[in-house]
Parts: sequence; C-alpha cells; structure tokens
Amino acid sequence: MLEMQKERTVCLPATLTPDAVDAFWVSLGEAVREGSHTILVDCSRLEQVVSSHVNLLWQTYERCTEKRRTMRLHRVSDGLTRVLQALDLHEFFPDESQTQPVDIRAVQGLQSITAARSDYVDAFQADGDETTRALDRFMSYLEDMRLSDTMKFELRTVFYEVATNIRTHALLREHDSIRFEARSDGERIMLKFSDEGIPFDLTSQPQVVDFRAAARRGQRRGFGIAMISQLSDRLTYNRENGTTNVLTVEKNWSR
Repeated sequence: MLEMQKERTVCLPATLTPDAVDAFWVSLGEAVREGSHTILVDCSRLEQVVSSHVNLLWQTYERCTEKRRTMRLHRVSDGLTRVLQALDLHEFFPDESQTQPVDIRAVQGLQSITAARSDYVDAFQADGDETTRALDRFMSYLEDMRLSDTMKFELRTVFYEVATNIRTHALLREHDSIRFEARSDGERIMLKFSDEGIPFDLTSQPQVVDFRAAARRGQRRGFGIAMISQLSDRLTYNRENGTTNVLTVEKNWSR
C-alpha cells in the first residue's frame, strides 16, 4: 500500500485563459488522486489579483474540502492577503508563512509623494493586452512615490478590475478606447476612467458581497465590483454630455 504523501504543490495561473485553468484543474486532480493530504496552492505568479482568481481559489477550497484534503496558500504576497481580508475570506485560506498581520501603511515618506504630484494621462484600447500594457505604464508612474508593495498591489488590482468591468458592462469593442487620468498628492490618489460606451454606473452595483454564499450558489460574476469598493475609499460616477461614462476612484494613502 502506497504511503500518503504529506503535501503537493499546484501553481495558480497568473493569466486565467481556458487552457491555463484546465491545466490547473488537471494538476489539482492529480494531487488529490495521489493521496496528498495537504494541497499547497502556489500564488507567486500573481502580480495583481482579479475576481476570477479569488473565485478559482474558492472553487479549489471547496474541492479540497469535498475530498477531505487540507488546502493552504503558498508564497503569498501581502497584496493577495489584503484582498482576501477585504472580502472577508482570509480565514479560509491559511498561509503558514504569514505570521504577522498585513501592514497596509502606504507611505514610506510624504516628501516622495509630494514630489510626484504631476498629473498622469493615458489612453488604451479596451482589450486585455492593451490593458496590461497600460497597467505597466501606470505602475511606472507610481515608482517614484516609494509606495509599499501592498499599496501598489491594491492599485494594480483596482485598475485592472475597473478596466475589465468597463470593457464588459459598457460593451466597448476592442478598438474602443478608455481614457485614464491619475492625480496624487500627500493625502490620496485619484484615478479617473472615461469611456464612450453605453451608460454603466459601477457605483450603483452591490458593493458588498457575501462571497462565501455567492460562491456556494455558483455565482461567477459581481465580485470585481466588491473588490474595487473594498480596496478604495470613494467611488463616484457621472454621465457627461450624455455620451461619456466617468468613474473616479479615490484612495487615501493612510486610512
């Protein structure tokens, strides 16, 4: 009789293409069939977390629970921990390496932020590749501010989720553009997203979701808006000139 392996590691994919998700499920299935009593989910590939990642983690948790396996997260960033805390899910995904509470202090020095007050303006087409490149440009703009890794992770997450929701719900076509502006000072950063899609008020959507209940009933959408809300301090929406959606996200450096 084969001895049960103590643990097996599976890697959570950074890009959730159908092939990548299928490969993840195959890897998890193999780990379960081999008898590993602890499944370590390696999260080191995640530069930002989208709602689909959280959904995939929850499905993994349920599958491991069903098969009487213990699931633990492995190589977890403070940013991912912060997202799970914001969604009230952290207790379900233990990470033994996380021995101290996440320090979400954003600023190492206000002088650096004061020096980076210049406005940032960009525009990008509403497809996944362009969004990723625009996100990289935005992160370069943030470099001189000396933000904590956690704050940068949160801003990455908010940017990506907002752009994804605009593309999906405002029904933008791939060649349509999203205009993005950022303005920062010693207290906060403001992110402004503009598009000419159909009217879509993200702030009118439910901003607090019982993720556990929603996941149990098979809900697959709506979590991104909750993530944006929980990782921000203020959301405002305007429909300008009857043609343009304008969403403004405010995030304080210190809550």
